[in-house]
Amino acid sequence: ATTEIYTLSLHDALPILYGSVLEWVCQERKGWRKFENFKILRKGLKPRTKYVFLGDNGKSEKDFEAATRIVDAFPKELQAVFLHAVSGETQPAPLPEDSEYRGVPVMHYRTYATAAVKAFDRRLLDADAARRVVEAVEADMALDPINLAPGSANAVLLQEEIEEAYEALDGAGLGRRLKNSWRGVWRKPPSLESPVPKKGRDDSAKSKSGSA
Repeated sequence: ATTEIYTLSLHDALPILYGSVLEWVCQERKGWRKFENFKILRKGLKPRTKYVFLGDNGKSEKDFEAATRIVDAFPKELQAVFLHAVSGETQPAPLPEDSEYRGVPVMHYRTYATAAVKAFDRRLLDADAARRVVEAVEADMALDPINLAPGSANAVLLQEEIEEAYEALDGAGLGRRLKNSWRGVWRKPPSLESPVPKKGRDDSAKSKSGSA
């Protein structure tokens, strides 16, 4: 059976489920509400569907809490958690170390270019798909000179991560090509010369009788 992976984000084709006014008044309810919305979405999908959670690590959004609730309730369904590193005080935002929660990788990123590479490393995206993400990030950067003014801290950071992403994907592709080529070297091709027949019992007997 094939595995389908759905990404839980606002960019998904799935219906967007909102919270209530209570979640805006009581921020602590957001993690619970997102978990409840996930259960609603899950009911309309195939039983073996696998998911990737996208959110951010902002304190008020409670995305990590929502992700852990999903893992606790459905431990074999969430493939990975991606959290966008955000900060209202420090720019660029501090980048926490990647970790795991009950065996599910929890990965942090500042830009989608880095997220694409991490998804590729985890085999959630193939190299072509990851490269398309990086190319889209690069194209969007060129279309937004206001928020990403040339020379600004955000623009420099994004450009650096785009270049690092291309290098990582190119290196991975080269590594795989080299690995395949070495396999070809170590596999001995069939010889064109006639094989030398091994001496069997009959041949040994003939040689002994001849020498006698």
